[in-house]
Parts: sequence; structure tokens; C-alpha cells
Amino acid sequence: MSKLVAAYGYCRVAPNQKIHPQYTLEAQRMRCIAEAAVYGYVLIGIYEEEASGMTLARPRLRRVFKDMRSFRKECPEADLTLLTNDPSRLARDVNHYFRLRRQADTKLKASIQFTRIDFEEVDND
Repeated sequence: MSKLVAAYGYCRVAPNQKIHPQYTLEAQRMRCIAEAAVYGYVLIGIYEEEASGMTLARPRLRRVFKDMRSFRKECPEADLTLLTNDPSRLARDVNHYFRLRRQADTKLKASIQFTRIDFEEVDND
């Protein structure tokens, strides 16, 4: 019997920016769904928001981490992962990114998995 892997998706676009087709909320959502299916993860939810990646004060980002904490308490034996398009969807500031990464690693015992890594710059925020 294989171990349960619970996955949460997080998708973000910058407000008031021209969005490259690869980074629309719908495109990001579809990649989260596809990634979960490929690896056999149970996709618990996908959290989407239009917000700057330069701040951590984002309601949906906070919510996904809160829901992951709740899941961890209920199912401590399950593997837990956060699916997101690429590092810039979580944070544009490298210190913010590593803060989130540390929170996932230490407090949630969760991994962060990227559905697509593309180093082409497509938006400024």
C-alpha cells in the first residue's frame, strides 16, 4: 500500500499586469491538477489570488499554509506537498521565498514542488 500524498496548489498573478499565457491563473491551475495526477497525489485544494509577489501579506497564501497546518494535525502520517508553478509564484523576494520554504520544511514537514520552472522573465511583480 502506497503512502498518501496530499497536495495543495497555489497560483498567483500580479495585479494590473499583462499576463503571459503561461502564467494565467487558469494555466497555473491546470498545471497543478496535471502534476497531482501524474504523481498520484490527492489534490486537496487550489488557492488562487491576484496579488504582488513582493509581500507575504496575501490572504490566499496565508490560507493555504493554515489549511496545510490543519491537515498536518489531522493526518500526521501523510506526505504533504505544495504545488506551485515556479518560485516566483510564491515570492519575488528571495528572503520571503526562503522564509516560506523554511516554514514548509520545519513547521509543516511538507515539500514544495514546482510544476514548471521557466527562467524567462514574463512579468515584473
